[in-house]
Amino acid sequence: MASKRINGAKESVQICKNAEVFSSFFNDVVGDICGIVSGSASAAVVLQLSLMAGQNDDSIYYSITAIIFTSIVAGLTVGGKALCKEIAIRGSTKIIFMLGKIIYLLETKLSIRIFSREKKV
Repeated sequence: MASKRINGAKESVQICKNAEVFSSFFNDVVGDICGIVSGSASAAVVLQLSLMAGQNDDSIYYSITAIIFTSIVAGLTVGGKALCKEIAIRGSTKIIFMLGKIIYLLETKLSIRIFSREKKV
């Protein structure tokens, strides 16, 4: 695709050449952000349910609700991660090319540099 000058193909090749950087970012940083957001959302839901039931945070109702919601969120997180890994393995070429197109648009339309344009000698 890069030899045919398809938009985003060159960027896709760069993604493959820098796979360890992209892998580290998406596996670690994005995974941590999702974990923090889901945990915070779960805590907010538990607190709201307890307040609606007229319970305070040291009641047995609060503890049971917290355990149930934490278990549900953890199960959905682990299950979603496993499902997304399967999707990523099966559709890796399409995913990399779509990300290449996004990077191409960022670099050409918004002038945001993701990759340096220096040519190696």
